[in-house]
Amino acid sequence: MGATALVDVQEVDMSGTLAGKRAYVTGGSSSIGAAIIQAFASEGAHVAIGASRHAEQAQNAAKQLRQQNRRACVIEADLANREETDRAAEEAMRRGAMAAELICIVCH
Repeated sequence: MGATALVDVQEVDMSGTLAGKRAYVTGGSSSIGAAIIQAFASEGAHVAIGASRHAEQAQNAAKQLRQQNRRACVIEADLANREETDRAAEEAMRRGAMAAELICIVCH
């Protein structure tokens, strides 16, 4: 028996409620994280995609978002390592991805 989503993202009409907002989504290159960045971007958010094991997938996702006229970047870091976590947060802030509005962390 598989997991069932509580809400289908495609059924929710938020009408651009995240326009101009920024999100840093760790684990955004696959699975739940990828769905979250797609949902955020479809509502107008610019995203930074955190990746450690799937950097190539994250780069492809960022490229697709940029083709949709969204700002997107990839921040590679192993969040199990404190120094890398600090560096990733600093890089996200420097790139404007963590100004204040949205932070979503996906662990897998």
